[in-house]
Amino acid sequence: MTPLTHAAAGTVIYQKLRSRFPRYGWTLALPLAFASHFLLDAIPHFEDVGLMKSPGRVPIFLGLGLIGAGFALLLRRWNREVALIWLLLSLWIGVGSYSYPLLRVLTASLGLAYIVWKSKQWNSVGYLAGGMLATVADLVPLTISRMEQVHDAIHYQTGWGERLYLFFSESPVSLSWRERVQNPYFLAGYGLELLVEGVIFFGALYLLSRERFSWRMAEAEAYKARESANPMEKN
Repeated sequence: MTPLTHAAAGTVIYQKLRSRFPRYGWTLALPLAFASHFLLDAIPHFEDVGLMKSPGRVPIFLGLGLIGAGFALLLRRWNREVALIWLLLSLWIGVGSYSYPLLRVLTASLGLAYIVWKSKQWNSVGYLAGGMLATVADLVPLTISRMEQVHDAIHYQTGWGERLYLFFSESPVSLSWRERVQNPYFLAGYGLELLVEGVIFFGALYLLSRERFSWRMAEAEAYKARESANPMEKN
């Protein structure tokens, strides 16, 4: 799964548990957001984890960050608070390759500090922290071998493209991407994997956009009241 999908899932986990258990929901949401990374990675998907962690993949993360920022601009039409949270998450994802964990920690700290200052609401901090924790499993240094082994064991699986190919064909699976993209079984499997990830990503963003923050609602009501009391100010 891409970091954007992991981050979107983490924010929604925080959203649902925080709304259901207002007082202590965050104590459940944050560790579950972290655990969601492994659950999502257990879904077959094609992604070379080793290459994604190499320094040469910085442009990939920059591109993902820009894509996420584009969605943040769209979200501003419906929910500015959510747009801010998602923009900070996207910029954090786009900072660079996962080969620089210290840079990630520094930029995460800056993002959290900024939303504390900008929003002044701990709930927004929780949303941002949940999204970050949902991606943080990819930041584990290679020196922590046991965690890395668990992550890779979950991540590297037989994809649906390979499963379809092996089910309908007796020939060995080709390692060449050129041959795979010309095979209808691999194309069907890859399409299914993209569909599943798309449903998770866009579904999470939709649920997140539906969040109505109490302080924003109060500000909107106060603004409407001022407009009703002073109709001449519109002119």
